This record gives sequence, C-alpha cells and structure tokens, in this order.
Amino acid sequence: MAIDVRPMGDPEEINAFVAALENTPGIRVVRSSGDRPNRRDPGVHRYLTVEVDPTLTATEVHQVREEPPARPPVGGGGAIPLPPA
Repeated sequence: MAIDVRPMGDPEEINAFVAALENTPGIRVVRSSGDRPNRRDPGVHRYLTVEVDPTLTATEVHQVREEPPARPPVGGGGAIPLPPA
C-alpha cells in the first residue's frame, strides 16, 4: 500500500522525519520531491510517496525499533502552577 505525505517545516526537521521513516521497519520512501517554499507559512514542504507493509502490526514495528531516549519535560519539569481561584 502506498500513501502520499506532505510534511511542512524547516528543511532539517523534514530531513529528520524522512530519516525516521526510512529507519522504520515496514516503511519505504519511494519518492521524495525537492523542498518547495510554503506560500503562507514560513518553512518549506516536500511531497513523499511512502510504501507501507500492511502485514506488519504496530506491535511488531514497536518490538523491532529501538526506543528513543526519553525527552526532558518542557520548561524544566515539575508541575505547572495553576492561577489562583
């Protein structure tokens, strides 16, 4: 099964997204356009055609992939204080 994807953002972010797709079992990027500037938003977009192996389940993909490092909480962690009532 093939699907078309249009990621938008900074070119470095799109490159990282494509690399993550390419390193995911059961997913293959078969076409990638060059970066094109967005008309109304900053950044660029790119057109991708991605083949997905429909025989793999999410559990199988999860078992094969390495777990990414945990992200630290935004803002240094801890609870977000609520405004006074």
